[in-house]
Amino acid sequence: MFYEELIYLWIGFILFELFPETKLSLSPFIFILKEFLFFFSIIILKKFLKPQRISGFCINFFNIVVLVLFVVDLGLFGFKSFLNQYYFSSFLGFLWFLHYVVLIRVFLLGFSLSYLKIILGMMSPIIILVLIESVLDMLNLKLESYAYPLIFLLVLFISPIFMIRLFPVKVLEDIRIRELVFRFFQTFGVKIKEIYVLKDFGKKVYTAGVIGFFPKFKYIFFSQPLLDLLNEEELIGVLAHELGHIKNKHAFWLLLVLLGLPLCLTSIFCLFSFFDQLLGLKVLAYLKSLPSYHTETLSALVLVFSSYLYLRYVFGYFLRQLEREADFYALTILSNPKGLIASLLKIGEISGQLYKKSWHHYGIFERICFLQQASLEEFDFKKFWIKNRVQIFSFLIVNVTLISAFLVFD
Repeated sequence: MFYEELIYLWIGFILFELFPETKLSLSPFIFILKEFLFFFSIIILKKFLKPQRISGFCINFFNIVVLVLFVVDLGLFGFKSFLNQYYFSSFLGFLWFLHYVVLIRVFLLGFSLSYLKIILGMMSPIIILVLIESVLDMLNLKLESYAYPLIFLLVLFISPIFMIRLFPVKVLEDIRIRELVFRFFQTFGVKIKEIYVLKDFGKKVYTAGVIGFFPKFKYIFFSQPLLDLLNEEELIGVLAHELGHIKNKHAFWLLLVLLGLPLCLTSIFCLFSFFDQLLGLKVLAYLKSLPSYHTETLSALVLVFSSYLYLRYVFGYFLRQLEREADFYALTILSNPKGLIASLLKIGEISGQLYKKSWHHYGIFERICFLQQASLEEFDFKKFWIKNRVQIFSFLIVNVTLISAFLVFD
């Protein structure tokens, strides 16, 4: 669930950053009327829609409605131009996008306001970068180009602290589980700063995760329903999976894939430009002849749509590969995969997600089948590990090569 939310939040932020400024073309009265109709529609829908009966299709539809409303604000109402008069405009723009998301989640999908803390926690790295940029702008300070990578590393270092402070979590108090978790990670030479329990935010979620790049700021959290559901052997299976993420530096590799987004978008533009010239389509020449606002708006929408496809399919593909890698790593360190398989089976049955496909983790039933097959056959984990790294590097190198070739021959 969290990955879907993160994608739409990223898209909203990218929309605000790329969308051209426009002057207010509709009256403030219509703007207020639009907000009233949006809120009124949610109240009406709440009477007819039960959160537990809302399908994935409905959720995606609501996400599209949010994006459309945000584009209307930016394009027809000149909202970006209005906000850019003030400091922290990007942050204010993100909060405005967030108000659509939160109202739908809280009123229609049954989430509590703790959900807002989860959203802010997930987006804290980009929020910190935006705030730093705004403060520098407010102080009229311009940094040298080499300073930006250092700022980025600083954000990676401190963002886990903000995330864990923003998340609706509490320190795990169960002494037995605390000792089990710390002892397990210490056995494999991994230091965990603290263990947290994710508080209820309106829906039962069966999840666990690790936050942080560096040992002194590395935290692990569990949802309370997950802890209530699993026995000790099954919990160790979950810990082995999370250990697989830590030991194989999955946070770094996923960050590398995320940084590949601008590379991929640039290479796509280069390919399009090349074929536009080769085939004499003159599409780019036509776009350049349009008024700048139309060209910039179209470019922003194309980039946002392309970003969605990248995050959903390219990033999603590598997410699935690394999730499978974490499962198979767990298999290599556990004497018996029974605990991990049993934990997945329990989660799938109680959540009703056993046979549901997942674009970012593989479906639960698929994961169980993979584990059962791998436990019966001779599985070469190192070969699988190398294949995933080769794929990531190859993807990045191909994009860099395409861009370089275009710049040389253009």
